[in-house]
Amino acid sequence: MSARRVLFDALVAGRPVSELDAVQLLDDHGAEVLREVRRTRERKVQERPHADHAAAARKLRQVPGKWRVVAVYMALQTAQDVCWKVRTAALASYAPAGAFEAKASLTKTGTRLYVRYVGVTGE
Repeated sequence: MSARRVLFDALVAGRPVSELDAVQLLDDHGAEVLREVRRTRERKVQERPHADHAAAARKLRQVPGKWRVVAVYMALQTAQDVCWKVRTAALASYAPAGAFEAKASLTKTGTRLYVRYVGVTGE
């Protein structure tokens, strides 16, 4: 990788760069740097942490019957798909099938996935 690319990546990521190197890079490729910085910021705004379904299922088993927000998804369809996976135990953390209930709720910031542990017959 070229020294210029390393410097470019450092600028985009917001890491410290010597002033002289930064000035030279901006003089040569200013528009490109600004476009990359904007793209990086947009990606960071859109990224959301991944749900830890294994940890969520463990915690929910400790409080049967209580609804908890497990994740927030950008798309309603994604949240509804995960609801189905929770109810049918297609996500192994929620086994056996029917032990958990799930529902999706639209909000201004996305779609919340609520899950609760209801137990299994015979417990």
